[in-house]
Amino acid sequence: MSISNAYEKFCTTRFPNITEKDVTYLEDEIGVALPKDYRKYLLEFNGGYFDEPLITPPEKTWPNSWLESMYGIRAPHNFAEIGLLGDILTFDDNVPGSPPVIVPIGNTTKNYLILLDTSPEDNGSIYLRTFTETFQLSFGIEEFFDLLVAADS
Repeated sequence: MSISNAYEKFCTTRFPNITEKDVTYLEDEIGVALPKDYRKYLLEFNGGYFDEPLITPPEKTWPNSWLESMYGIRAPHNFAEIGLLGDILTFDDNVPGSPPVIVPIGNTTKNYLILLDTSPEDNGSIYLRTFTETFQLSFGIEEFFDLLVAADS
């Protein structure tokens, strides 16, 4: 499913449109250049709240969950704002004063996190973080949205 189709089918509230300047400001604030496909996603969609589509993991033994929100810039609620320092410093991979390797970009109904990898090795990969484990869902934001299906499917 394309990102556009996923937003049309599952998104209940889209966050306000943003500009290139907004994304550049975010990158400057958190100290990392976002992957090109994720920057494009922010500029076109900028996150939002979802009607709980099921995230189907690539491996059947991995946990599934339902997408609640994708974080954005100028989100209507603080918990959905991307790039908050407290969220970024939650991860051991992120060292204060250095560019973050992991950036939280969304959450699920089970309070799992959707994470973006900004490291040179896995740049753009998307992960699901449960309370105890992390699972790689996709190699980019478009592939992540391909994992969404209607909850009753």
